[in-house]
Amino acid sequence: MKFFVDSLRNKLSYFMDIEHITKQYHKPSFSVHDDEFLPLLKRIDECLTFLHDNPTFKESETYIMKYKVLQNRALTMIKNHIVSIFKSTTEEILQLVEDSDTTEWKNDFTADSSYYFNVKAKAFDVKTLCREIEIRSHQREYESLLADIHYVYFQQRRELLKDKVDRVLFELCTSNDIFHMVRSGCLYLIEACVAEYNLQKNFFNTISPGLRMLLEGFATTLYDNMRPIIIRCISIDTLCGLIDILRNEIILKEIPKKGDSMEAFKPIINRMIEDIQERLIFQSQRHIRNISNYVPSEMDLNYPEKLMEAKNNHKNEDSEELLQWDIIYPSLEKTLKCLSKLYESIDNISFDGIAQEAINVCMDSLNKAYENLAKTKGNEDAHLFLIMHLSILQQFIIPFDVSFSFEQTSIDMSHVLDAIKNMFNGQKSLFAFSKDNALYSLLMSATPRIKKSEINYKENINTRLEQAKQEYTDIVASSLCQPLSDFLKEYSISLNNPGTENSIDKSEQYYETVKQVNQEFVEAIEPFLNNFVLKMDLYVSQNDIEDNIFHFLRRKIKNRYSKFLEVTKQECNTDIEIREVLELLDEEYNKNL
Repeated sequence: MKFFVDSLRNKLSYFMDIEHITKQYHKPSFSVHDDEFLPLLKRIDECLTFLHDNPTFKESETYIMKYKVLQNRALTMIKNHIVSIFKSTTEEILQLVEDSDTTEWKNDFTADSSYYFNVKAKAFDVKTLCREIEIRSHQREYESLLADIHYVYFQQRRELLKDKVDRVLFELCTSNDIFHMVRSGCLYLIEACVAEYNLQKNFFNTISPGLRMLLEGFATTLYDNMRPIIIRCISIDTLCGLIDILRNEIILKEIPKKGDSMEAFKPIINRMIEDIQERLIFQSQRHIRNISNYVPSEMDLNYPEKLMEAKNNHKNEDSEELLQWDIIYPSLEKTLKCLSKLYESIDNISFDGIAQEAINVCMDSLNKAYENLAKTKGNEDAHLFLIMHLSILQQFIIPFDVSFSFEQTSIDMSHVLDAIKNMFNGQKSLFAFSKDNALYSLLMSATPRIKKSEINYKENINTRLEQAKQEYTDIVASSLCQPLSDFLKEYSISLNNPGTENSIDKSEQYYETVKQVNQEFVEAIEPFLNNFVLKMDLYVSQNDIEDNIFHFLRRKIKNRYSKFLEVTKQECNTDIEIREVLELLDEEYNKNL
């Protein structure tokens, strides 16, 4: 019986408490500071929950409406109280800044700044109420109230800080040092993001989307101030430097230190990087067009004198890199420097496309320089010039993790031309009533064919470099073996014209001539290789390339000398064998290394 009575009394309390709560909330002196305010609000929530769970109880709907009215009254009191504190605090700070030193707005986002110290002082009065609202935020009424409080809080923060942030960023953007401008602007906003993130934790336990909107607004201000400056920038070095600052200093170094407070700022930085990359790609394409239109000066083509002068100027220095930039052709220098900067600054797909275009233009420029040198300095120096620059280009692009290739699509109409030729040359009749009719064959073959081919610039460089090596060794081998070639030419004429004045008399004089030609060839090997190694040292810095060229040269000399021996050994006993000549070549080459 006692259990039944207690249960009944408990259930009736949810209906009977309405009078007490109503009296308290209608007292003129009742406020959110009253000790009973939060306990009564909690009781209202309990009563509403009970009545919603028991809708069949008599007059439950009526009591739900009454409790709703009391709940709305309490929540309105909380909202008005908190909003009043936020707004009055903003007004106090703005008035304080206006009345104080005019440099107050420049203060950093430190805890003792008026923008933060005065606001934190109000946190004790607000945080308890905000925590109670957050605990009940699963209810629609409290969720709406919390959203309203968040909105007012961040609206007041925006009103308080907007002018301060705008003025600081505008002042930074008047700097002539664009690196200082970007670095300082980003660090300033990182400080602002951290300060605002920490400040809102003094009032709320949960992170509001309003914080992200507030910080995005500040970051957008930085973006809007800096974008026109970035767009006007034409220096590839400067643009690459800006990307390095934003990516390596800000995103990889500074932002990770600050944790969650940087979630709103990082996307804006990435957006700035994308804009700079877009500008960088545009300027790189202009730079490549300038390379394609490059007109060399007389000094640019002054090889090998340019190489000898550079080596003399740097003979006491160990910096091979400095020496290399001194001696290479300007179009290659510009290409390499441009690609080295772009590789770390833009994505691989964009870099691959620009690199292909740059390499193609650079190789065209080197080929033009090679043709000019061939006319002015001779084929030997022209080929060494090309070998030197292509090998530098080849080695330079090895570290780049891109394909340097693309698939080219073209339309093949060759079969249509063949059909037209067949029609006009009479191979097929115009009047045949079969598939051999010329017009029918033309119509059937009129559909164009799609032809796909892959162009690989790395392979193009390798192919052209190997071709230049072969051509160069042909030239120098022919120079060394000129006496052998002249003799074989005369011998060939003699065979084709026996009994004439051009025929060779197999006399003692003939044998002496063979020996003399052979001796001249052998004696020429040492000075020839001395000059060869000196040229290699001047033009080629990689030992493997020099050895590769000597290998080609050795084989070609062997072939020419073998041909000479094939002819002369039929007529006389030559003491020097091929093996001995090759050993002599190797010995002289190694001696000069």
